[in-house]
Amino acid sequence: MLNAIINWYSKRGAVVRWKGIFSEYFSMTSGVRQDWVLSPFLFAIYVDDVIVNSHDQRLGCVLVGTYIGCLMYADDLVLLSASVSVLQKMIELSKQEMTYLDMKFNTSKAMVLRIGRARKKVCLM
Repeated sequence: MLNAIINWYSKRGAVVRWKGIFSEYFSMTSGVRQDWVLSPFLFAIYVDDVIVNSHDQRLGCVLVGTYIGCLMYADDLVLLSASVSVLQKMIELSKQEMTYLDMKFNTSKAMVLRIGRARKKVCLM
């Protein structure tokens, strides 16, 4: 099975079509295949430490004994915390893990939602 996955990922490329014109074929050396049923599962395994580290450091929310401080679906990440300072720690921890994985957050798509009284402290990406 592992050899099949390695083979599937090592022999991939793409062609770009723009206004009916096709580019030359080029090899793709990184990223998750978008056309394979196992891709979301493999990506989840790859980035699982983002969730595990927050859980292990007891950062974020717990609901009825279940950790819900770090939720992930495909490549979307939601961090839930009862305090802004803990949320900041979670962001920093997640950023460290993503750096270790040689990945980056798309900060132009990032959002912070705070419910409660207004404070001057801001979470920094």
